[in-house]
Amino acid sequence: MTAAATHRQRDALLLGMLGILSGCEPGVRVRYANQEVSPHLYVAVLGPAAAGKGVLAYAASLAQPIHEELVEQWRKAMKEFSTKRVAWELEQRRALREKRMPDMELKPEEPARQALLVPPNTSKSQLIADLETADDRGLICYTSEMDAFTAAVATDYGKHAPELRMIYHHEPVGLNYKGDGRMVYVPHPRLAICMSGTLQQLVNFVPYREDGMLSRICFYLLPSNPEWVSAEPDEAAFDLKKLFQQLGREVADLFHFLEKNPTRVTFTKEQWRIHDRLFRSLLGRVLLEDEENTQSIVNRHGLMMIRIATLLTAIRKYEQRSVAKQCICTDVDFQTALSLVQTMLVHSLRVSTMLENQRGKRKPMRVFRQMQEVLDKLPQEFTHKQFIEAAVQEGRSVSTAKRSLDKAIELQLVEKTDRNYRKMSQ
Repeated sequence: MTAAATHRQRDALLLGMLGILSGCEPGVRVRYANQEVSPHLYVAVLGPAAAGKGVLAYAASLAQPIHEELVEQWRKAMKEFSTKRVAWELEQRRALREKRMPDMELKPEEPARQALLVPPNTSKSQLIADLETADDRGLICYTSEMDAFTAAVATDYGKHAPELRMIYHHEPVGLNYKGDGRMVYVPHPRLAICMSGTLQQLVNFVPYREDGMLSRICFYLLPSNPEWVSAEPDEAAFDLKKLFQQLGREVADLFHFLEKNPTRVTFTKEQWRIHDRLFRSLLGRVLLEDEENTQSIVNRHGLMMIRIATLLTAIRKYEQRSVAKQCICTDVDFQTALSLVQTMLVHSLRVSTMLENQRGKRKPMRVFRQMQEVLDKLPQEFTHKQFIEAAVQEGRSVSTAKRSLDKAIELQLVEKTDRNYRKMSQ
């Protein structure tokens, strides 16, 4: 991560790279809640101006070689189409002179535009048309200014916020063209989004906590007081442009390898058990706040975790040059994804407290934080006395601490053993 100067920028760059790479793995699938999904992610890095969000541009460059290949293929197809169109026009004139029907087999069909990267200001009709053309491959949308996305979603030719929420789950989208009446229908759209912006730009894009888009995005918050980074040139440093150009060529090789070798990623029963226990515990903790939107954030982070583990498994398959159609996620990749998503969840929950609800109010997650702090102080197995003492240290009364323990048991955050209590986690 030599492109990032601070550890927070490295985190942001890593998230951006995951977002871009999630759109560079064609043919990779996993079953989640009895639905087939691909690794495609929506990611966003938030921070004030000059906080270092620009590192995401390096991540976006990883998909550029693939995009340029597809565009070049389309340009060649358009040249061939132009030649055939001239021949077709000549055939029409000959048929008119000879008073016969033209040979319809000579009528060329204009090739659909091929691309991997689409701009954020793409209209809804063009986005759906591009998704139809991309088919199983999918698309990637990158923007360093979230406002560009917001403007497209808000305009009359845009207004595709519902479609973006549906596309996240590969739900069908479509439209009818008013001009020729042709219906465009995409049964399983696939789109990865990587964007950055300020908190105000997020508010313009996701105005309320209840907006379903909030829970579909992997967030990372950069600090409001970023570290000063020296601008003095380092002659011994890597040429970052060349470095990411090389990485982009490797990603293109990954893309073509996976395109030729479809992959189904599976998980072991033990991995699913760990996944269930962790997210059941996390869900129980946010239920303390009695906020529906926080529940959806936890639920969808469970899906994000599996998508990231799937993404990492596909990369490992490529590195091993395996042509196996089914790949089992390694414990290393599983734990890596688990660790990443737990960090993202903390950031996403923080973002949710910064947004107002539809009544114009913000609500900090005090109960969740307090319970988290109490449980973090305790060992995996603890006594009633230890819980009360830990809660009192956090400023709660003994009676409140007892009620908190009862609530933790009710929400399955804690289970009662014969003599003690045990945290319900991994």
